[in-house]
Amino acid sequence: MLRIREYDEEVNYRILRHGKNVFHDALEAVLGGEKRFHVTEGPAKYDLEYVDNQQWAMDSPGFSTSTIYRDNTFYPPYLSYDESDIKRICLDIFDGYRKIWFERAGEYSIVLAGILAENTDLEISFGDDRITWFLPDNDRIAIEDEVVSDDVLRVFDDFVPCAFNSDYSTMDSMVLFHHVFFFQWLTPLKTEDIKYLEIMFPRTEGLGSVLLGFGFISSYFKKKNIEVTVMKGCTRYRDEFLEKHFNLRFSPADSNRDNTVYATNYYSIMGIKMVRRSRGLDRSVLNSDFVREMQEYAEAYDHYDKTLGILLRGSDYITTRMSGTAKAVSVASAVPTIREWLEKYGYEKIMLATEDQSILREMCSEFPGKIVAIAQERYEVGDFVDAVTINELDRQKHSAEEYNMHVEDTAVNYMYALYLLSECKAFMYSCHCGGAILAKLFNENHFERTYCFAEHI
Repeated sequence: MLRIREYDEEVNYRILRHGKNVFHDALEAVLGGEKRFHVTEGPAKYDLEYVDNQQWAMDSPGFSTSTIYRDNTFYPPYLSYDESDIKRICLDIFDGYRKIWFERAGEYSIVLAGILAENTDLEISFGDDRITWFLPDNDRIAIEDEVVSDDVLRVFDDFVPCAFNSDYSTMDSMVLFHHVFFFQWLTPLKTEDIKYLEIMFPRTEGLGSVLLGFGFISSYFKKKNIEVTVMKGCTRYRDEFLEKHFNLRFSPADSNRDNTVYATNYYSIMGIKMVRRSRGLDRSVLNSDFVREMQEYAEAYDHYDKTLGILLRGSDYITTRMSGTAKAVSVASAVPTIREWLEKYGYEKIMLATEDQSILREMCSEFPGKIVAIAQERYEVGDFVDAVTINELDRQKHSAEEYNMHVEDTAVNYMYALYLLSECKAFMYSCHCGGAILAKLFNENHFERTYCFAEHI
């Protein structure tokens, strides 16, 4: 992004002419390695400084500490974009708002204000009168101090970790720009030519993330008449395994560069509010035969009306240093609220799902005789000596042949555990992980109450 800076008389930079194309002129020079520019022939002289979006976000206090997000580009640089290509601009992020207030004028807030003034009825205001340098005599734009109201989207200059705390009620201009222009970043294709969007999942992603990502992204792009598919061979699971147990769509034979968007950056798409709020997933993602198998297994336990379902993530949610609402919580911090619910609501058993052996051991110690859990291979944080994720650890421990059998057996057990959780009376979960969201979706909003520990830390 380009930040407006005070004109520095002591240093020589390329001189650009102030005008409606000044940002594009500067970005063209950024492609050649330049970072700062003098701008003249406007209401005032000023400098533009280029700042890399991803680095700026990672240097901010609110950005996730997880290596998963730090090792992948979450926010693209947007060195080129077309604000006049309204068909490939996404304005649905503004649905439900009456007004938008920008704290400061900069490349992104200025471009967004121009688009909103031309294409929406939103009231627009700035806390920075430099907006008049770029959009003079525009009676749609007011200068005023911060406006606080539920129907006002406030956009700040400093990074706001929307994607990491699941709260999009306030944003920063870079994240908002990404929401509006992400479709242009995904593809140069015209919208009328697009038939498919192919997702390439990172191999670090577990089954829950694969299913949720496919469901959410499919639901969002269905509104645009685009069918979402999965790139063959991209996940840690064999395609045959996924086709046997789940109703996923792999890229068909007629998919090609002329009709397909290749979405190679999964995390950046899943950070989009409209995608994450689509919630286009339910039990229909499960193969009917697989559902019958789980139903038969679930019938062996008949005390769901007195059972509290609990999902506690550990292992690589600790080693990857997940933060915000994705942060793993300790058993010690969860126990008081669990005890309160057992006593207050009369739950007699706890259906516990966890991949962490230490968590299972601690929970059994805290609640003797009350824990019900599926038998499965579990991990300890101490196992992750030369690995950060479960996928890395499994590849170290198993041969290529053993690996496929292991991850598929683990995945089936995982789905059984989530299915059992969805049958319980109430549900508590450590954080906003894929398993927690799947359990709630499979339950179809029938839990009498739910609780996320990470939201209350």
